[in-house]
Amino acid sequence: MLSRFARPATNVIARRYHAPSNQKIMTMNDMPVPQGSWAQHNANLQRRYNTQLAAGITFALFSLFVAKSSGLFFFNWGPELKNK
Repeated sequence: MLSRFARPATNVIARRYHAPSNQKIMTMNDMPVPQGSWAQHNANLQRRYNTQLAAGITFALFSLFVAKSSGLFFFNWGPELKNK
């Protein structure tokens, strides 16, 4: 009589203790074929990153300009000259 933990021998690989895989091993022929030039792809990514950087810097400078103009910041860049 088999114990309740015994598995049928047909479903078990002796050294691995799990059911055999039905998946085929992937080969180089199964890999996707790249489309287009890698240089053009990297140039497009760099253009997008540069645009995001320029937009971020522009937004930050505009925000600082508005904050300084509204009197929100005082940078205290040196002694103020008073006209007498």
